[in-house]
Amino acid sequence: MNIESLLQGADALFINDRPTLRWLSGFTGDEGYALVTNDVKLLLVDSRFTEQALLETKGFEVIEYRPPLVDFLSEQGFLKGTIAINGDYISYRLSSKLAEKGVKLMDVGEEILLQRAVKTPEEIDYIKQAIFIAEEAFRRSLGSIKPGVSEKEFVAELEYQARKLGSEGMAFDTIVGSGWRGALPHGVASDKRIEDGDLVVVDWGCVYKGYCSDLTRTIIVGNADAKAMEVLNVVLEAHRLAAEAEEFTFGSDLDAIARDYITSKGFGKYFGHGLGHGIGLQIHEYPSLSARTQHQLIDGHVFTIEPGIYLPGEFGVRIEDDYAILGGKINKLSNLEQVIMV
Repeated sequence: MNIESLLQGADALFINDRPTLRWLSGFTGDEGYALVTNDVKLLLVDSRFTEQALLETKGFEVIEYRPPLVDFLSEQGFLKGTIAINGDYISYRLSSKLAEKGVKLMDVGEEILLQRAVKTPEEIDYIKQAIFIAEEAFRRSLGSIKPGVSEKEFVAELEYQARKLGSEGMAFDTIVGSGWRGALPHGVASDKRIEDGDLVVVDWGCVYKGYCSDLTRTIIVGNADAKAMEVLNVVLEAHRLAAEAEEFTFGSDLDAIARDYITSKGFGKYFGHGLGHGIGLQIHEYPSLSARTQHQLIDGHVFTIEPGIYLPGEFGVRIEDDYAILGGKINKLSNLEQVIMV
Protein backbone atom coordinates (compact mmCIF):
# COMPACT_ATOMS: atom_id res chain seq x y z
CA MET A 1 0.00 0.00 0.00
CA ASN A 2 1.13 3.56 -0.66
CA ILE A 3 0.00 5.63 2.31
CA GLU A 4 1.95 8.64 1.06
CA SER A 5 -0.17 8.94 -2.08
CA LEU A 6 -3.39 8.65 -0.06
CA LEU A 7 -2.18 11.44 2.21
CA GLN A 8 -1.12 13.71 -0.64
CA GLY A 9 -2.90 17.02 -0.11
CA ALA A 10 -4.38 15.89 3.22
CA ASP A 11 -3.41 16.19 6.88
CA ALA A 12 -4.84 12.80 7.80
CA LEU A 13 -6.45 9.70 6.31
CA PHE A 14 -9.64 8.45 7.98
CA ILE A 15 -10.94 4.96 7.09
CA ASN A 16 -14.15 3.39 8.37
CA ASP A 17 -15.04 0.65 5.85
CA ARG A 18 -14.23 -2.91 6.86
CA PRO A 19 -12.45 -4.12 3.69
CA THR A 20 -10.02 -1.18 3.56
CA LEU A 21 -9.54 -1.27 7.31
CA ARG A 22 -8.51 -4.92 7.07
CA TRP A 23 -6.28 -4.17 4.07
CA LEU A 24 -4.52 -1.37 5.94
CA SER A 25 -4.19 -2.87 9.41
CA GLY A 26 -5.16 -6.56 9.46
CA PHE A 27 -8.07 -5.88 11.83
CA THR A 28 -11.09 -8.10 11.08
CA GLY A 29 -13.64 -6.80 13.61
CA ASP A 30 -17.11 -5.57 12.79
CA GLU A 31 -16.41 -1.97 13.72
CA GLY A 32 -13.30 0.15 13.90
CA TYR A 33 -11.61 3.21 12.45
CA ALA A 34 -8.14 3.98 11.19
CA LEU A 35 -6.58 7.40 11.38
CA VAL A 36 -3.22 7.90 9.69
CA THR A 37 -1.03 10.98 9.52
CA ASN A 38 2.59 11.45 8.55
CA ASP A 39 3.47 10.82 12.20
CA VAL A 40 1.00 8.26 13.58
CA LYS A 41 -1.05 5.23 12.54
CA LEU A 42 -3.95 4.67 14.91
CA LEU A 43 -6.62 1.98 15.04
CA LEU A 44 -9.60 3.18 17.06
CA VAL A 45 -11.94 0.60 18.57
CA ASP A 46 -14.37 0.45 21.46
CA SER A 47 -14.01 -1.97 24.37
CA ARG A 48 -15.65 -4.87 22.50
CA PHE A 49 -12.72 -5.15 20.10
CA THR A 50 -9.65 -4.00 22.05
CA GLU A 51 -8.12 -7.43 22.66
CA GLN A 52 -8.92 -8.60 19.13
CA ALA A 53 -7.30 -5.50 17.65
CA LEU A 54 -4.16 -5.98 19.73
CA LEU A 55 -3.87 -9.55 18.45
CA GLU A 56 -4.52 -8.80 14.78
CA THR A 57 -3.17 -5.35 14.05
CA LYS A 58 0.24 -4.80 12.54
CA GLY A 59 1.95 -1.42 12.43
CA PHE A 60 -0.88 0.45 14.14
CA GLU A 61 -1.25 1.73 17.67
CA VAL A 62 -4.52 0.44 19.11
CA ILE A 63 -6.54 3.03 20.99
CA GLU A 64 -9.73 2.25 22.88
CA TYR A 65 -12.07 5.19 22.59
CA ARG A 66 -15.37 6.09 24.16
CA PRO A 67 -18.11 7.28 21.78
CA PRO A 68 -18.94 9.68 20.32
CA LEU A 69 -16.02 9.13 17.94
CA VAL A 70 -15.92 12.61 16.39
CA ASP A 71 -15.72 14.28 19.80
CA PHE A 72 -12.89 11.94 20.78
CA LEU A 73 -10.94 12.74 17.60
CA SER A 74 -11.50 16.45 18.15
CA GLU A 75 -10.30 16.27 21.76
CA GLN A 76 -7.15 14.48 20.62
CA GLY A 77 -6.40 17.25 18.13
CA PHE A 78 -6.76 15.15 14.98
CA LEU A 79 -9.59 17.09 13.33
CA LYS A 80 -7.87 19.90 11.51
CA GLY A 81 -7.07 20.87 7.95
CA THR A 82 -8.02 18.33 5.29
CA ILE A 83 -8.97 14.72 5.97
CA ALA A 84 -8.88 12.10 3.23
CA ILE A 85 -11.80 9.66 3.30
CA ASN A 86 -13.25 6.80 1.28
CA GLY A 87 -16.31 8.63 0.01
CA ASP A 88 -18.14 5.46 -1.00
CA TYR A 89 -18.53 4.40 2.63
CA ILE A 90 -18.73 7.39 4.92
CA SER A 91 -22.30 8.21 5.97
CA TYR A 92 -23.91 11.60 5.54
CA ARG A 93 -24.27 11.90 9.31
CA LEU A 94 -20.61 11.14 10.00
CA SER A 95 -19.35 13.41 7.21
CA SER A 96 -21.59 16.20 8.53
CA LYS A 97 -20.23 15.84 12.06
CA LEU A 98 -16.69 15.96 10.74
CA ALA A 99 -17.51 19.05 8.70
CA GLU A 100 -18.98 20.70 11.80
CA LYS A 101 -15.52 20.51 13.37
CA GLY A 102 -14.19 22.71 10.58
CA VAL A 103 -12.28 20.10 8.58
CA LYS A 104 -12.35 19.76 4.82
CA LEU A 105 -13.06 16.28 3.43
CA MET A 106 -11.19 14.92 0.40
CA ASP A 107 -12.40 11.73 -1.31
CA VAL A 108 -9.58 9.27 -2.09
CA GLY A 109 -11.90 6.30 -2.62
CA GLU A 110 -10.84 5.78 -6.24
CA GLU A 111 -7.15 5.73 -5.30
CA ILE A 112 -7.90 3.16 -2.59
CA LEU A 113 -9.68 0.94 -5.13
CA LEU A 114 -6.75 1.23 -7.54
CA GLN A 115 -4.26 0.26 -4.85
CA ARG A 116 -6.33 -2.60 -3.46
CA ALA A 117 -6.80 -3.98 -6.98
CA VAL A 118 -3.09 -4.80 -7.32
CA LYS A 119 -2.80 -7.97 -5.26
CA THR A 120 0.40 -9.08 -3.57
CA PRO A 121 1.59 -12.69 -3.99
CA GLU A 122 0.23 -13.37 -0.49
CA GLU A 123 -3.19 -12.01 -1.40
CA ILE A 124 -3.27 -14.12 -4.57
CA ASP A 125 -2.43 -17.19 -2.49
CA TYR A 126 -5.40 -16.43 -0.23
CA ILE A 127 -7.67 -16.13 -3.28
CA LYS A 128 -6.31 -19.42 -4.63
CA GLN A 129 -7.20 -21.11 -1.35
CA ALA A 130 -10.69 -19.60 -1.47
CA ILE A 131 -11.00 -21.03 -5.00
CA PHE A 132 -9.77 -24.45 -3.89
CA ILE A 133 -12.34 -24.58 -1.08
CA ALA A 134 -15.14 -23.54 -3.45
CA GLU A 135 -14.18 -26.13 -6.05
CA GLU A 136 -13.81 -28.99 -3.59
CA ALA A 137 -17.09 -28.12 -1.85
CA PHE A 138 -18.81 -28.18 -5.24
CA ARG A 139 -17.33 -31.58 -6.11
CA ARG A 140 -18.41 -33.02 -2.77
CA SER A 141 -21.97 -31.75 -3.12
CA LEU A 142 -22.46 -32.51 -6.81
CA GLY A 143 -24.19 -35.81 -6.02
CA SER A 144 -27.18 -33.91 -4.66
CA ILE A 145 -27.88 -32.35 -8.07
CA LYS A 146 -30.54 -34.69 -9.39
CA PRO A 147 -34.20 -34.69 -10.32
CA GLY A 148 -36.49 -34.10 -7.36
CA VAL A 149 -33.95 -32.16 -5.27
CA SER A 150 -34.83 -28.51 -4.66
CA GLU A 151 -32.45 -25.67 -5.41
CA LYS A 152 -32.41 -24.77 -1.70
CA GLU A 153 -31.52 -28.32 -0.72
CA PHE A 154 -28.51 -28.27 -3.01
CA VAL A 155 -27.37 -24.91 -1.64
CA ALA A 156 -27.58 -26.25 1.91
CA GLU A 157 -25.27 -29.13 1.02
CA LEU A 158 -22.83 -26.93 -0.93
CA GLU A 159 -22.50 -24.40 1.86
CA TYR A 160 -22.17 -27.13 4.50
CA GLN A 161 -19.28 -28.67 2.59
CA ALA A 162 -17.66 -25.24 2.16
CA ARG A 163 -17.73 -24.66 5.91
CA LYS A 164 -16.27 -28.12 6.57
CA LEU A 165 -13.38 -27.27 4.24
CA GLY A 166 -12.56 -24.07 6.08
CA SER A 167 -14.50 -21.33 4.35
CA GLU A 168 -15.14 -18.31 6.59
CA GLY A 169 -18.48 -17.96 4.84
CA MET A 170 -19.93 -17.60 1.38
CA ALA A 171 -18.69 -14.66 -0.64
CA PHE A 172 -22.31 -13.80 -1.57
CA ASP A 173 -25.75 -15.41 -1.54
CA THR A 174 -25.33 -18.57 -3.60
CA ILE A 175 -27.17 -18.38 -6.92
CA VAL A 176 -28.93 -21.47 -8.25
CA GLY A 177 -31.31 -21.45 -11.20
CA SER A 178 -32.62 -24.66 -12.73
CA GLY A 179 -34.55 -24.86 -15.98
CA TRP A 180 -36.33 -21.60 -16.76
CA ARG A 181 -34.95 -20.00 -13.58
CA GLY A 182 -31.45 -20.21 -15.05
CA ALA A 183 -32.41 -17.23 -17.23
CA LEU A 184 -32.40 -15.09 -14.05
CA PRO A 185 -28.70 -14.10 -13.85
CA HIS A 186 -28.88 -13.38 -10.10
CA GLY A 187 -31.77 -15.63 -9.08
CA VAL A 188 -30.98 -17.03 -5.63
CA ALA A 189 -32.06 -20.59 -4.78
CA SER A 190 -35.78 -21.29 -4.56
CA ASP A 191 -38.05 -24.20 -3.68
CA LYS A 192 -38.18 -25.21 -7.36
CA ARG A 193 -37.18 -28.84 -7.83
CA ILE A 194 -34.64 -29.88 -10.42
CA GLU A 195 -36.04 -31.83 -13.37
CA ASP A 196 -34.53 -34.25 -15.85
CA GLY A 197 -33.16 -32.33 -18.83
CA ASP A 198 -32.62 -29.09 -16.85
CA LEU A 199 -29.61 -26.89 -17.15
CA VAL A 200 -28.72 -25.76 -13.61
CA VAL A 201 -26.74 -22.54 -13.20
CA VAL A 202 -24.78 -22.47 -9.94
CA ASP A 203 -22.85 -19.31 -8.98
CA TRP A 204 -20.99 -19.50 -5.66
CA GLY A 205 -17.87 -18.32 -3.90
CA CYS A 206 -16.01 -18.90 -0.65
CA VAL A 207 -13.94 -16.72 1.67
CA TYR A 208 -10.47 -17.46 3.03
CA LYS A 209 -8.70 -14.96 5.29
CA GLY A 210 -11.14 -12.36 4.03
CA TYR A 211 -10.49 -12.97 0.31
CA CYS A 212 -13.21 -14.12 -2.08
CA SER A 213 -13.53 -16.60 -4.90
CA ASP A 214 -16.30 -16.53 -7.51
CA LEU A 215 -17.23 -19.43 -9.80
CA THR A 216 -20.17 -20.42 -11.97
CA ARG A 217 -21.00 -23.71 -13.63
CA THR A 218 -23.96 -24.76 -15.74
CA ILE A 219 -24.76 -28.39 -14.97
CA ILE A 220 -26.50 -30.63 -17.47
CA VAL A 221 -28.98 -32.89 -15.69
CA GLY A 222 -29.79 -35.93 -17.76
CA ASN A 223 -30.22 -35.31 -21.47
CA ALA A 224 -30.28 -31.69 -22.58
CA ASP A 225 -31.82 -30.79 -25.93
CA ALA A 226 -29.87 -29.60 -28.95
CA LYS A 227 -30.60 -25.91 -28.37
CA ALA A 228 -29.29 -26.06 -24.83
CA MET A 229 -26.10 -27.73 -25.97
CA GLU A 230 -25.67 -25.16 -28.75
CA VAL A 231 -25.90 -22.28 -26.27
CA LEU A 232 -23.56 -24.00 -23.83
CA ASN A 233 -20.94 -24.44 -26.55
CA VAL A 234 -21.24 -20.78 -27.60
CA VAL A 235 -20.63 -19.65 -24.01
CA LEU A 236 -17.70 -22.02 -23.61
CA GLU A 237 -16.05 -20.73 -26.77
CA ALA A 238 -16.66 -17.08 -25.83
CA HIS A 239 -15.05 -17.76 -22.46
CA ARG A 240 -12.06 -19.48 -24.07
CA LEU A 241 -11.48 -16.69 -26.58
CA ALA A 242 -11.43 -14.03 -23.85
CA ALA A 243 -9.31 -16.07 -21.43
CA GLU A 244 -6.69 -16.91 -24.06
CA ALA A 245 -6.45 -13.40 -25.51
CA GLU A 246 -2.87 -12.23 -25.92
CA GLU A 247 -3.47 -8.66 -27.04
CA PHE A 248 -5.44 -6.43 -24.67
CA THR A 249 -5.10 -3.23 -22.68
CA PHE A 250 -8.44 -2.73 -20.98
CA GLY A 251 -11.04 -5.01 -19.48
CA SER A 252 -13.36 -3.78 -22.20
CA ASP A 253 -11.07 -5.40 -24.78
CA LEU A 254 -11.77 -8.84 -23.31
CA ASP A 255 -15.48 -8.03 -23.02
CA ALA A 256 -15.54 -7.17 -26.74
CA ILE A 257 -13.89 -10.47 -27.70
CA ALA A 258 -16.49 -12.55 -25.89
CA ARG A 259 -19.43 -10.30 -26.80
CA ASP A 260 -18.58 -10.15 -30.50
CA TYR A 261 -18.42 -13.94 -30.66
CA ILE A 262 -21.75 -14.39 -28.86
CA THR A 263 -23.30 -11.77 -31.15
CA SER A 264 -21.95 -13.52 -34.24
CA LYS A 265 -23.87 -16.63 -33.17
CA GLY A 266 -27.14 -14.71 -32.88
CA PHE A 267 -27.33 -14.44 -29.06
CA GLY A 268 -25.93 -10.94 -28.49
CA LYS A 269 -29.09 -9.46 -26.99
CA TYR A 270 -29.19 -12.25 -24.40
CA PHE A 271 -25.82 -11.33 -22.88
CA GLY A 272 -26.71 -8.28 -20.85
CA HIS A 273 -24.01 -7.97 -18.17
CA GLY A 274 -20.29 -7.30 -18.32
CA LEU A 275 -17.77 -10.04 -18.91
CA GLY A 276 -16.30 -9.91 -15.42
CA HIS A 277 -15.13 -7.98 -12.37
CA GLY A 278 -12.27 -7.81 -9.92
CA ILE A 279 -12.31 -9.92 -6.76
CA GLY A 280 -10.45 -9.61 -3.47
CA LEU A 281 -11.58 -8.54 -0.03
CA GLN A 282 -14.90 -7.79 -1.72
CA ILE A 283 -16.71 -9.88 -4.29
CA HIS A 284 -16.89 -6.94 -6.71
CA GLU A 285 -13.76 -4.83 -6.94
CA TYR A 286 -11.75 -2.90 -9.51
CA PRO A 287 -11.18 -3.63 -12.40
CA SER A 288 -14.38 -4.06 -14.38
CA LEU A 289 -14.43 -6.05 -17.60
CA SER A 290 -17.25 -4.20 -19.28
CA ALA A 291 -17.98 -2.31 -22.46
CA ARG A 292 -18.98 0.66 -20.30
CA THR A 293 -15.63 1.09 -18.51
CA GLN A 294 -12.01 1.65 -19.49
CA HIS A 295 -10.15 -0.09 -16.68
CA GLN A 296 -6.60 -0.96 -17.67
CA LEU A 297 -5.50 -4.49 -16.78
CA ILE A 298 -2.08 -4.66 -15.10
CA ASP A 299 0.00 -7.19 -13.19
CA GLY A 300 -1.61 -8.17 -9.89
CA HIS A 301 -5.20 -7.71 -11.01
CA VAL A 302 -7.43 -10.67 -10.16
CA PHE A 303 -10.81 -10.93 -11.88
CA THR A 304 -13.55 -13.16 -13.21
CA ILE A 305 -14.41 -14.06 -16.78
CA GLU A 306 -18.09 -15.02 -16.93
CA PRO A 307 -19.92 -14.79 -20.26
CA GLY A 308 -23.55 -15.83 -20.20
CA ILE A 309 -26.62 -16.27 -22.39
CA TYR A 310 -30.09 -16.05 -20.82
CA LEU A 311 -33.19 -17.03 -22.79
CA PRO A 312 -36.27 -15.84 -20.86
CA GLY A 313 -38.72 -18.61 -20.05
CA GLU A 314 -36.33 -21.30 -21.31
CA PHE A 315 -32.92 -21.58 -19.63
CA GLY A 316 -29.64 -19.80 -18.97
CA VAL A 317 -25.96 -20.63 -19.31
CA ARG A 318 -22.98 -19.01 -17.58
CA ILE A 319 -19.42 -20.28 -17.14
CA GLU A 320 -17.20 -18.33 -14.72
CA ASP A 321 -13.59 -18.79 -13.67
CA ASP A 322 -11.05 -16.65 -11.83
CA TYR A 323 -7.92 -15.21 -13.44
CA ALA A 324 -4.93 -12.99 -12.65
CA ILE A 325 -2.66 -10.84 -14.77
CA LEU A 326 0.87 -12.08 -14.10
CA GLY A 327 3.83 -11.17 -16.26
CA GLY A 328 1.53 -9.28 -18.60
CA LYS A 329 -0.50 -12.42 -19.39
CA ILE A 330 -3.85 -13.85 -18.32
CA ASN A 331 -3.29 -16.73 -15.90
CA LYS A 332 -6.10 -19.04 -14.82
CA LEU A 333 -6.39 -19.54 -11.05
CA SER A 334 -9.37 -21.92 -10.94
CA ASN A 335 -9.21 -25.56 -12.00
CA LEU A 336 -12.75 -26.96 -11.93
CA GLU A 337 -13.85 -28.71 -15.13
CA GLN A 338 -16.12 -26.46 -17.18
CA VAL A 339 -18.52 -29.05 -18.61
CA ILE A 340 -20.40 -31.02 -15.96
CA MET A 341 -23.04 -33.65 -16.66
CA VAL A 342 -24.94 -35.60 -14.00
